[in-house]
Amino acid sequence: MTGSTPRCCGCINILTGTTILVVLYLIGGSLCTVSGVMGLARNTDYGAYGEMYHSSSTTSWINLANGLLVMLFASLALHSLRNKRSGYMMPLFVYQLFDILCYVIVIGIIIIYWSAIYNYIEEYVSMMGSDVQESFNSISPSTFKGIVIGTLVLFMLIKIYFATVVYRCHKHIVTQAFAPQPISTLAWNQASVENGIHIYNYRPPTYTDVQKIPLVEDVEPVDDQKPPVYAA
Repeated sequence: MTGSTPRCCGCINILTGTTILVVLYLIGGSLCTVSGVMGLARNTDYGAYGEMYHSSSTTSWINLANGLLVMLFASLALHSLRNKRSGYMMPLFVYQLFDILCYVIVIGIIIIYWSAIYNYIEEYVSMMGSDVQESFNSISPSTFKGIVIGTLVLFMLIKIYFATVVYRCHKHIVTQAFAPQPISTLAWNQASVENGIHIYNYRPPTYTDVQKIPLVEDVEPVDDQKPPVYAA
């Protein structure tokens, strides 16, 4: 294991980059939660037209739930960064994997059912005025399909990179947790004194110091007598 800390975006420390990413997730989750609450409040005000706003109400509930989950997972990840607890980073990583899976499913649905989706978009644009409809009709269906799929793929690649940043940060925290911690000279000397061993230098002795140690000439002979046979 090397002592260097991994980096993201080329020059940012992985812990700093993950902290910035988690803060962005907190801001995004807060905005999503506010959007869902405002959408539900608007649907409540127009309760007499509940059928008209049924789709908007469903979207508001989804935004509210998604925003609360993102805020919860981002808060756990921030706690993981502050206290170096790697386990609290995993919920955000799992959420990112689920988000990437949703992008893959949406792209597959667009590729398979593009004709029906394009007809629905065309019908929706026709209710937005003649100027918008003319601008929409100026783009060919194949070009519009490429723009939509390309945009989704770009966002998915960004999400994948964010997930790799979170995973690398989790791996770094785990590695640091199991890494051997250096013992300071003062702590080493204190532990040595408590054990009855007076060591006043953390560094091992050099070869010159070893040569200065006097040799023991009078060595007591080793007792070669065998122990007595155990008598039953």
